[in-house]
Amino acid sequence: MEPKQLYLENGKPISPHLCGNCNRVWESRHSAERCCKCSYCGETCDWRVSVSHTECASKAMRDAEDKRLADAKLMPDYQGPFMFDEREVYRDIDELLDSIDPEDLPEFGFCVRYEAPRLDAERIIQAVAEDMHEEWESEGDGDFYLAVESWNEANRENGSYCETTKLKWSKENLLRIAEEQHEKQNVL
Repeated sequence: MEPKQLYLENGKPISPHLCGNCNRVWESRHSAERCCKCSYCGETCDWRVSVSHTECASKAMRDAEDKRLADAKLMPDYQGPFMFDEREVYRDIDELLDSIDPEDLPEFGFCVRYEAPRLDAERIIQAVAEDMHEEWESEGDGDFYLAVESWNEANRENGSYCETTKLKWSKENLLRIAEEQHEKQNVL
């Protein structure tokens, strides 16, 4: 949008400008020029709704995801876990293929890792120490360390799965591994 210059009462031009479309005041000409423009395609959009068109933002996110997937290292023998729709987690290839038709699998997907919650006693004590006086030293930490380790052990199975965007699996390799496992079971 063509910005509108603002002036003081004496006629002196000032840095803030108005957007030529919606009259929103911006701190600079450059910012006013970007107002009401999609940050992806540059076409007019309504800044009160979004700084970009929904379709443009979605495409940019898909493109970024595709690039991360293309750049990820292929793990040819990866056997799980797998995550779909950021909710469904399948422990291994068998569970995955029992739930999802191979035709519906993408050609590639990110590997998944399990992450258990873990407290770090040293970091907790250090954080407390930062708020204390300079000569402060922790006392009686033995029970604290035991309690932290007990908590960590109790929560070892209470973690989350998350994608590792540096590693990927391929549909081709998953189906090959599944076939090899199936053949091995038939031999037994």
